[in-house]
Amino acid sequence: MNKYISKFFPYIYSAFLYFIVYMPTIVYPYNKLEITNQFSQLKISSLDFHINSPTFYLLGFVIDFGKKFNSYVVTLIIINFIVIILITRLTDFLNNYQYLFLASGWLLTSSWWIGYVDSILVLSTILIFKQFNQEKKNDILLISSIFLLSFSHYVLAFFLILIFIIIFELKRLNLLKILTGYLLGLIFNKLLLGYLGYQGVSRFRYFLDPEMNFLVRSVESISNNFNIVIFSSLFGMFLLLIIYLFIFQDIKIIMSFFIALAVTSLNPDTTRVMSILIVPILLKLLADISDNRLKEKINERFLNYLVSFSILIPLVFPNFHVWDNEVYTNSPFVEESNFFESLIILLNKFLSIVT
Repeated sequence: MNKYISKFFPYIYSAFLYFIVYMPTIVYPYNKLEITNQFSQLKISSLDFHINSPTFYLLGFVIDFGKKFNSYVVTLIIINFIVIILITRLTDFLNNYQYLFLASGWLLTSSWWIGYVDSILVLSTILIFKQFNQEKKNDILLISSIFLLSFSHYVLAFFLILIFIIIFELKRLNLLKILTGYLLGLIFNKLLLGYLGYQGVSRFRYFLDPEMNFLVRSVESISNNFNIVIFSSLFGMFLLLIIYLFIFQDIKIIMSFFIALAVTSLNPDTTRVMSILIVPILLKLLADISDNRLKEKINERFLNYLVSFSILIPLVFPNFHVWDNEVYTNSPFVEESNFFESLIILLNKFLSIVT
């Protein structure tokens, strides 16, 4: 019975972090609602370049929210939470080290930047990792996962795939499957947005726009806040990664980490980008540790203390997050949407109808 109940603890932990510690928020929710409504009408008039990552906007194909702002907020936050639950389910192969993955920076990012595709990127990254980490691969699932990754964010997908290639030293056949999934996702993304009439700039043109001063802002953001960026991206994994690298000096992990750093320095969404790009690294590290690789090198009691402390880091430390050279301890969008407030408004409306 206790073993059965313990299976629910990771879900309780991730739900507690999501709803209570981090408190979910939507990025510019009125803008996101407007774009979602444009998807409902099958005609995009907005030029917002974030439409290049359209996955959550596809909700407009299913629901026409109109001006129902609170319904949109509650629906999107719940859908994002369902993705978090799927991530929790898919990482149970890490055993007790699963808590460390849930305590790392990607969950805070996925809680504060709802409307962006961060949780989808993490989900597809885990699906890809599990295929590469096992001898018998499901080619359809692998290609489909890479398709979802590329369709959702083809730029970050490229660098996540590069990190996978380094970590697993992938052979030619696997590279062909990766290329197939990546190109299918990219092509479908462009075809869909073209069909809907999107005329905004691509990610590359946005990056090169001299008026945005994108590169200077990005470099300043990470150089001025380097230590905080590293800590906030790793969060509960911070100490364990340092110890792991000190003991094993894994060149593939080190190379992958520096690639993540380099790409992060090209985007002012500093902690957000870093916390997503290091997901394959964290999964590889935790998969090795769950196979008792670290227990052979250090005292088991010390490791247990370290894991217990690391799990508590999101609960006792401020929620550091760097965005565009600013350090936040609360979501930058906390004033724009509130899940519980919107939920209460909807419940009151429902009760006024039925009573």
